[in-house]
Amino acid sequence: MKFKIIEEHKSNNATPIIVKKGEKIKVGERSDGTVLEDYSAKELEVKKDEIVEGNKELNGWVWCSKLSGMEEGWLPKEKIIVLR
Repeated sequence: MKFKIIEEHKSNNATPIIVKKGEKIKVGERSDGTVLEDYSAKELEVKKDEIVEGNKELNGWVWCSKLSGMEEGWLPKEKIIVLR
């Protein structure tokens, strides 16, 4: 699905969490877990009026990629609108 950016977005996180499927992680003080799918907390930096493609929504964020396919990351849902 294609989206238009209605407000610029810049990431404040220079080192986002990235985990791979099957990786062992520690959650809290005493709980161990296994990652069920790849995940990255990387945010996509975009300017107003850019067009991006998005394919996954999670907790008010959409995983998007620039049309060049060279950059991808999460965008807050309130900063994008669906192109029809």
